[in-house]
Amino acid sequence: MDHIMSSHQHQPPPPQHVPREIIDEAYTKYASGDLEGARLTYKAAILDWQDDYLSFSEGDESDPAKAALRSNIAAVWIGYASLNATARQFAYAKNVYEEAVRDCPAASRVAAVWSSYARFCAAKNMPDMARGVFVQALAAEEAPDDGGGGSCQPTKLVGGAEREALWTDFLSLTRETPGNGGVTMEDLRATIAAEIGGGADVVPDSATSSATAAVPPDPGMAVAGPPAKRARVDGGAPPHPPPPPDF
Repeated sequence: MDHIMSSHQHQPPPPQHVPREIIDEAYTKYASGDLEGARLTYKAAILDWQDDYLSFSEGDESDPAKAALRSNIAAVWIGYASLNATARQFAYAKNVYEEAVRDCPAASRVAAVWSSYARFCAAKNMPDMARGVFVQALAAEEAPDDGGGGSCQPTKLVGGAEREALWTDFLSLTRETPGNGGVTMEDLRATIAAEIGGGADVVPDSATSSATAAVPPDPGMAVAGPPAKRARVDGGAPPHPPPPPDF
């Protein structure tokens, strides 16, 4: 008993991961014209929180604490991409999304990240790419390496609830496309299953190429680098930025 109590006493308190605090801090810097400082706020949080996520045991995806941290990391990635979209740094924003779904073992398991990425593509008049993002998420089988090995395999979303949420968002976006207002969930599932030949859990690489195609950069548009590096900023924040996204 004494040994058990001693081991508990020496355990450090769990770190706090509050996306709202990171979003507000970054927004304050952005509103003052410090876009680079705002980016660095997001990058630092992503690196620190991902280290905490990797401290959990592999395969322990049902752990409530790990699931909560996974969701919080996802919210920070979405905020990071939204910041750059708000600053009209669209290529940078797309690269942030791409890094989240390709390289982050936490964010890539969360349906909201994929859905946000798809809606970003749709808002930039890239409907085929938006559709490709959903197909890639639904069809992927392997997750990025939890051990930090740098694997760039796409992820298999955790749990049926995440997958169903993704299908629901996919259907919603499909119905917003002119001429597709009457599409049903059964129609969508059948179409995707037939398209990828083998069901919505397996897809060849060629079927996901539209989701990973590069966006042609516009003049003055910054390009994102990995979170560990400082990104060059061309220009500052707009004079009247909108409020930060709410999660």
